[in-house]
Amino acid sequence: MDTTGRRYRRNIRDFVRIIPEHGRGALRELNNLTTASQESNNLRGLFEQTWDYGHTETGHWYPVTTCSGEGQNRTCTTTMHYQCDLWHHTGTYHPSQGIGASQGLARAKQRVPEINHIEIEVAPRTKAWNEQVIRQSFRRMHNREPTEAEMLQASRFYKTGSQYELNIDPARGLWRSFTNQDMRTWQNYLATARTTRRTTGCHLTTGPREYEFAQDIQGGLSQFIQHEQNISRGIRNAINNVSSLERKIKVFFVRQNPAMRAHFPELADSQIKGSTRSLSRQIISEARKLYRENIPNGNTDTSYRFGMVFLYALIGSLFGGLAGLGADALVDKYVAPKFRRWRNDY
Repeated sequence: MDTTGRRYRRNIRDFVRIIPEHGRGALRELNNLTTASQESNNLRGLFEQTWDYGHTETGHWYPVTTCSGEGQNRTCTTTMHYQCDLWHHTGTYHPSQGIGASQGLARAKQRVPEINHIEIEVAPRTKAWNEQVIRQSFRRMHNREPTEAEMLQASRFYKTGSQYELNIDPARGLWRSFTNQDMRTWQNYLATARTTRRTTGCHLTTGPREYEFAQDIQGGLSQFIQHEQNISRGIRNAINNVSSLERKIKVFFVRQNPAMRAHFPELADSQIKGSTRSLSRQIISEARKLYRENIPNGNTDTSYRFGMVFLYALIGSLFGGLAGLGADALVDKYVAPKFRRWRNDY
């Protein structure tokens, strides 16, 4: 409930319905990113096959004698020790795999020429209830009143602190490099790459530039996949887990107020027995996890009171952040208008 005593029970049910819809809409809008991630995984495998690199070693054995005692009691022991002399490095290039990697880059560019940065809508102002929550949170964290600019900044955490905003530009930069500069560089290296052998002291050394480039691009492809997973994993987890969380919220309120039992006929009698405090901790933990998976740099002040109806407001706020990611950041045109009507009321 808010400070006026208005309850938001139905809103939570609305959140539970729209989060999976918005999440699936978000994944549709992310299609070029997730497709590029699949291509990156395939490309990483292709580049892994372009080179085999290893070394053999030559060395010698030498005797070491150690003695102890004096006079007739003196004893000596000789042991053989090994000394590495040289490492013989061999970088074996596989031309057909090199051509395959080049063709894979060209196909990837054809499938995903560019990855878009979808514009996330931002709140132009704060409204009464949101403003009050921001002020209370800011006072607890900073022991002072927020400025208007700080309040507006806090109201936009769902954008600025989201996995999408934190990861999309690094991912776009990597993909642009793979499908342009890196593709051209690798095509040039096809003419110069060849199996090489080199002898050094007993230490690691760099390989041919073509080999090192193949290693570097594999690392970049892994980074790209991680950026994509950072964005999409939290959305998928929200789709899969939000209904379970809603059910636990229902159980919590029936445990707290048995008179509400008739409102939730779908709950089994065995479910409404148990500790309210323990269940509230579980709900808060799972809700925070969903929130942080999607908005890791969002509102860090998620303080709450065990067993209080204010749990609804907190869960509603967390769900609201997730729904914001699906509706505002990655717009599903068939569902977003319903969310915007709710947001305007909020």
